[in-house]
Amino acid sequence: MRYILLSVLLFNISFAEDKRFFTEVNAVIETGIRYVSSFVPAVVEPHEKSKTMVDDAQGYLSTKVKVVGAYADDTLTDWFVSAPECNSTKEDYNATLCEAFKKKEEQEYQDKENDLVTDEIDSFFLDKRYLDSTNKSYIKIELSGRYSTMQAFEPKMNFTARIDLSQSQEMSQKKFQLFVDNLNDDNVNKVGDGVESGISKKETKQSVGIQYFSPTKFGIETKTQLGLHGTNIFTGLRLNRAFNTSLFKIDLIEDARYETDSGFEEKTELYVDHALNKRTLTRIYLNRFTVRDTAGTSYTAALRYFFNPDKFSGFSMAAELNGNTKFKKNYNDTTLNLNSQEHNSIYNYTVATSLRQNFYRKWLFYQLSPAIGWNENNNFQAEYIINILFDFYFGDI
Repeated sequence: MRYILLSVLLFNISFAEDKRFFTEVNAVIETGIRYVSSFVPAVVEPHEKSKTMVDDAQGYLSTKVKVVGAYADDTLTDWFVSAPECNSTKEDYNATLCEAFKKKEEQEYQDKENDLVTDEIDSFFLDKRYLDSTNKSYIKIELSGRYSTMQAFEPKMNFTARIDLSQSQEMSQKKFQLFVDNLNDDNVNKVGDGVESGISKKETKQSVGIQYFSPTKFGIETKTQLGLHGTNIFTGLRLNRAFNTSLFKIDLIEDARYETDSGFEEKTELYVDHALNKRTLTRIYLNRFTVRDTAGTSYTAALRYFFNPDKFSGFSMAAELNGNTKFKKNYNDTTLNLNSQEHNSIYNYTVATSLRQNFYRKWLFYQLSPAIGWNENNNFQAEYIINILFDFYFGDI
């Protein structure tokens, strides 16, 4: 595996040095995106007199998200947080301490300048990595559908929410957040259905609870969770350590979780990002994943390419493989009565492209993702897939 990773890294570096190649690729992609955009309503900021009921509802809901968060924040801050008031103009200890906090924040901002490209692209695509790590408030509603040559059309709806308790962060660099995850009628994720996917029972039920972002120490960002998964109590811990070099931004993430019903599970993720310019990013993604009472270790490797020609459009390409150290084939033909032996196998390969655009309003997105997959359960026959997604994103945009 390390030789494969080294080869991919060298491949990535060599292409990164050829700026002309990527400039030509981006020009072709941008031309195609602008052609598609000509058929889509442009994003506009409505005048007060031309606002629709949808605009009013979005503004009202976004405001309520922050109001509810502020109310809960006041209560929790009184319980847990004691920090200096930064509004004081007196020359006292509190003012000195607040000034130290401000200087530290300014230094942290300077240290993160190299991360801006990664953060901007991730926040536009609203992918799993961004949603798992952000401490911003939002309500996200997804209406999606999946069509493939081997399965019938599958419409889905998913609701996710984060209520940002921002006052606690301003006062003490600590932050609480209320969360709701996977609130829908069918959340079962199928093996190999997408890039950067995991195989976990936690995706099959809704989760509600509170999460806490600790101050960064020794360069490690920490998030803890306590909540209900269905009717079961769970607790989770997420650790993120970022490393910056002249070429790469590297994130190493460890995610552990214990639930009263299903027990312990953990996942390790590695992101290696290289920004070619302010609009283009390449990414290597690796993970390993284990669950109690489930045989073997699951693993994923993916190579991704992102390009944002403007703030309203994004294009990505991806190649992914999924494997398991004790994979057991599921035969679709139950009349054969065949028993599969456990074996170490890369059981799924996927290549995909994705076009994502803002349209009509800044909080409304559509995304088209054609893909081709080869799965061992289907004897590696090609499966042609089209994923359609509409995103409604309310809150801090």
